[in-house]
Amino acid sequence: MGAHEKLDFSITPLVTEPLRAYMQSSRCLGVSMITFFIDEVKHQSIDIGDMDRYHFEFLQPILEHKRFVFLGESSHCVKEYSLAKVSLIKYLHEELGFHVLAFESELGPCMIGDYLSDQLDSKRFMAGTIGRVWQNEFVLGLFDYMKKMKQERPLYFTGVDVYQGKKENLFSEFLESYLTGPTKQKFVDFEKRAIEVLIAADKWKIKRSMRQNIREEMESKGMELIEELKQYCFPDSKIYKIVLRTMENRVNYLGSSPNFVI
Repeated sequence: MGAHEKLDFSITPLVTEPLRAYMQSSRCLGVSMITFFIDEVKHQSIDIGDMDRYHFEFLQPILEHKRFVFLGESSHCVKEYSLAKVSLIKYLHEELGFHVLAFESELGPCMIGDYLSDQLDSKRFMAGTIGRVWQNEFVLGLFDYMKKMKQERPLYFTGVDVYQGKKENLFSEFLESYLTGPTKQKFVDFEKRAIEVLIAADKWKIKRSMRQNIREEMESKGMELIEELKQYCFPDSKIYKIVLRTMENRVNYLGSSPNFVI
């Protein structure tokens, strides 16, 4: 998410000085490490409340003048993490002025989803943009929120991950519905072949002798398609740039995937 001007990063050490001293001490051999770790986590943690009411006010001085906030998780499928992060995103948007949400998903589907969100229900918006591992009833509230705020105070949605080879995505659906004639068929063929290649590469089923040929094949087909897309008239300049950048990203990724490039 982005706002403000000054960029600064600070990292809290994973092993604090008291913990390091304790771990180096021979006395720890006779004491429950679990008990110590629980106490250490409590000492180093900040109470953010619970699902009934979260408290994020402590972040205001920490995030002053920051442009980016990175939100992580130690597991994708924990209800409490999802609920807390959705609430935190809302807080950052409403109280601290951050106005862009960049998800760990491909750029094209997320930005086309953002563009089309007025025409989509929240479930379709979510399913066509982010990975399945995050598609649940708790994250759905985030897409409800983005749709609700779009006219009044937009939270712009984008993606920062590589090409997933995901069949159901709003970028591919948009292009298939918008393109016509030979260009449409070239896109459909490229998409189908790209998915085949990514699935095979993920399972290490591409022979070493074939990897260079496949890389050259995808680059050739991709660049030919991109040249045709450059001549197309899209709804506006933003969509034009999204389409070209997404296709360029896909071609570059297919040419650099370590599983099938020499």
